[in-house]
Amino acid sequence: MGKNIRLFTVLVAMVVWISGCGSGSNDTVTVKTDEGRAEVSKDGDKVTVKTDEGKTTITSNEDDGTVQYEASDGNGGTVKVESGSKELPKDFPKEIPLPEDAEIVTTVNMSSDQMKGYMVSLSTGLDVQKGADFYRDALKKDGYELADTSTPDGVTLVGENDTYNMFIVVVPDTANAGKTSITITFGAK
Repeated sequence: MGKNIRLFTVLVAMVVWISGCGSGSNDTVTVKTDEGRAEVSKDGDKVTVKTDEGKTTITSNEDDGTVQYEASDGNGGTVKVESGSKELPKDFPKEIPLPEDAEIVTTVNMSSDQMKGYMVSLSTGLDVQKGADFYRDALKKDGYELADTSTPDGVTLVGENDTYNMFIVVVPDTANAGKTSITITFGAK
């Protein structure tokens, strides 16, 4: 375990070093340790780490602030995470509603060979209770079984239907007075 932590620390340091070289530069560094070897390369806004166990690529887009992370193991398994977009993912389920005045703050789209999931963070003019009621009503109409917890600071909804598991947090938006922050996290079953 300690050896893996050291290798991971060295790789992270190399990624940070290469990332700091500027988006226009291209560099490749090979890191050798007792645990193995890794090739860390930078090509524009893309950093790739290749080992005997697989490959990880991190791509950043300075224009829209998004980051894409993709990893594969040596057996064909993959994980992909896209974050930072202020737009809903293309395959975001249409049956999951957003309040009319919703401003998307950020999204995360996660997928692997075994699962598909999303996280959408938004801001709305609805107060906390109306935001929770919006999702409580909409999801019950769509066949979700829901449980919720209310605290003085917000409301948490947990639910599922035949297609998705869902977790929604509704709290005051600390960055925007008078607004409510809603974070929707869900995954396909």
